Amino acid sequence: MDHGYPVDKKEAVKQTCAVCHTGKTIEIVDGWIDSKHSMNMVSCAVCHGSGHNSEENIDKAEKATSDKCIGCHQMQYDQISAGKHGYSLEAVNALPGAHGKIGSDRKCDTCHVFTAAQVESEAIMDIASDTCTTCHKTHSFSLEEAGKTSNCMPCHEGLNQLQGEVYASSKHGELYKLKQKGELSSKTKVPTCATCHMRDGQHHMITAWGFYGLQMEPPKDDEWLKSRRLIFQAMGIENADGMPGFQNETVKKISLMRLNPDEWKEERGKMIKTCKECHSGRETKRFFKAADNVIKAADILTAEAVRTIFKLYDNGILEKPDAGCLLFPDISGSSGKPTAIENRLNVMFFESRMTAIREAFHNNPEKAAQQRLVTLKQDLDAILKMAAELQQ
Repeated sequence: MDHGYPVDKKEAVKQTCAVCHTGKTIEIVDGWIDSKHSMNMVSCAVCHGSGHNSEENIDKAEKATSDKCIGCHQMQYDQISAGKHGYSLEAVNALPGAHGKIGSDRKCDTCHVFTAAQVESEAIMDIASDTCTTCHKTHSFSLEEAGKTSNCMPCHEGLNQLQGEVYASSKHGELYKLKQKGELSSKTKVPTCATCHMRDGQHHMITAWGFYGLQMEPPKDDEWLKSRRLIFQAMGIENADGMPGFQNETVKKISLMRLNPDEWKEERGKMIKTCKECHSGRETKRFFKAADNVIKAADILTAEAVRTIFKLYDNGILEKPDAGCLLFPDISGSSGKPTAIENRLNVMFFESRMTAIREAFHNNPEKAAQQRLVTLKQDLDAILKMAAELQQ
């Protein structure tokens, strides 16, 4: 019988598991019985091995890690491996300034899953060891359960990962909460994180603007173009000559931004298609134009801060960072301990700027323009004041 799964990857169903676990952990047995794994004869041994068969050898039960899923779910594994979720250690190394210098209380492995051996050897992760079970938590392996926003919140909240809080306060998030409470019909269509970021069940999870809110296609606006080039150089994505910088390959490999204009347009097109399933084409166009303008304004303010600190280097007031970006302030945090003014730039980029972008695309671009950009202006004012004091 063809169950849609490679039978040669599976071991025979062993009734002894259900006999014992019905009395010990019936919720696990019930979850598996109702799952597609049960219907397709994917037994306990496929994920947990056959070493454990009594109370005396519980330690022989294997952890259901992602490599156990590959035999049947190769496409999903390949997709998530190619996105940010699949590069835990390398993402941490690429952006040391993204969390630590702005006061995160969370450890790296709260969100980035890797083994001690991989950290010690600085090996490149292809996929986090338990990525699949982060969302597919129980033995029912329900798509509805995996698609709940609560699975995304533990990592996507706080600091520069404000997507969770912003979504929760948006109209989409409010509708989701009402549906969860039973105050809306179960048939009411309410977008979750997965609706927009996992269209048709794809696990790549990338967006047009990416993690940074940057992309390579030159904007038509001259001021925005100059501002973005400065940010590229401060991030180490480009050098002073416009050639690929020391962070370019890492950014490309872990999909932190779209380096290809065609790829950006493709991802933007997918998101527009998703939005138009509920909203008019006119409203969708207005929304994205307003959100893009928030990025433009944020880039111009951030670039002015970069330019201000660069002048301090040029005048010999501050020591230039020891990093591949050479001439410009190192936003990525790769160059060691920053001064107070450099740290404020780090906060401006990773906290204020990225909060404005998250607000714009997950909630309300008009609100982001009115409120979040004010914080960026305050950061710039503080940097200008600190620069003036250093020059005295």
